[in-house]
Amino acid sequence: MLKVLLVEDNALLRASLADALSGHDVQVVAACATASEAVEELRRGTLDVLVTDLDLGEGPDGITLAHVVRRLHPIAGIVVLTGYRDPRLVAGKLVQVPPGTEYVVKESVSSIDSLCLAIDRAVMRAGRGGGDAGRQPGTAGVDLTDSQVETMRLVAEGLSNAEIARRTGFPKPTVSRLTFTLLALGYLHLDEITGRYSLHPHVLSLGYPVLSQLSIREIARPMMQQLADSCRGAVSMGVRDGLNMIVIERARHGSLTTVPLDIGVDRDLAKTALGRAYLAGLTPARRDALLAEVAQTAPDMLADVEAGMESAITHYRAHGYTISAGEWMTDYFAVGVPLTLRNGKIFAFNCGGLAGQIGRDNLPELGRHLAAMVADLAQTPDAAR
Repeated sequence: MLKVLLVEDNALLRASLADALSGHDVQVVAACATASEAVEELRRGTLDVLVTDLDLGEGPDGITLAHVVRRLHPIAGIVVLTGYRDPRLVAGKLVQVPPGTEYVVKESVSSIDSLCLAIDRAVMRAGRGGGDAGRQPGTAGVDLTDSQVETMRLVAEGLSNAEIARRTGFPKPTVSRLTFTLLALGYLHLDEITGRYSLHPHVLSLGYPVLSQLSIREIARPMMQQLADSCRGAVSMGVRDGLNMIVIERARHGSLTTVPLDIGVDRDLAKTALGRAYLAGLTPARRDALLAEVAQTAPDMLADVEAGMESAITHYRAHGYTISAGEWMTDYFAVGVPLTLRNGKIFAFNCGGLAGQIGRDNLPELGRHLAAMVADLAQTPDAAR
């Protein structure tokens, strides 16, 4: 029995089609009103055929959805219900449709049998006879266009759809289609409250050609937010600036507002998990050079830096992460992990929170999660050795 995903914005017609198809050896796995609803269903399982109206009201249309289905399920059949004799011609311009798409002009449908015949043709044109085979988002066969990669890069900068349209010169509907497709493929996350997109950690599956066009900060940001949300704490990314650490990226759970976490704030090099992560990432020669610099420029800090360095190295070698349990702030607990790029630059990451949210007993688990996140980042082009 063929599995069909039906998408039609007219409620009466949607119900009628679903009922009629169900009596013709077809399993309607879901009947959706919008492309967005259909994408959610696509993520839940496989399908053999998409049957979609061309005009789905506000939001992405049926052709945009068809392209998403073709990417996620390359051998699924596609049937487009339309009032146009050739739906590739819409508003006086050519619209590219997926190869093998079957068009069914609504006024020519005299019975459900004619639609079933179109479904059968779509299956044959897709080179299959049914079954559950499909490809999940992010596998090697998914290729992104230059426009999609550029859109991802601008989303990573924090731009909205309107801002992306102004920056690139793309029409707003084009940007909406680009972000919708990237969301469906699993590469973007949509904040339902703000309506803004951000990169999803799934971008790590894209491989070198795409990742090489994104900075380490852009790739790290969604991963940091995911960790912050899961632990109900804060995650920071920092670099050394003189004898301090400067936060260059941050993410935090919505409930954590007491501790300042703005980009550009400095952190103690010797007593914070962020600073200790940096110290743990230094080579012996660079550690000696740093201690010499401290002795010359800030001798009153030397004892703290030496103690912090010893603590960082010892704990990092034993556990794979550094800790700061009340040394920086008496009620703040955090872990840290360094990331060294191929060019020798060291980024430090920490994850922590106030005692009411994160305690000493939570640090081992946090350390493992942060180390795993940094290990994933270590596979990106800038970091891979």
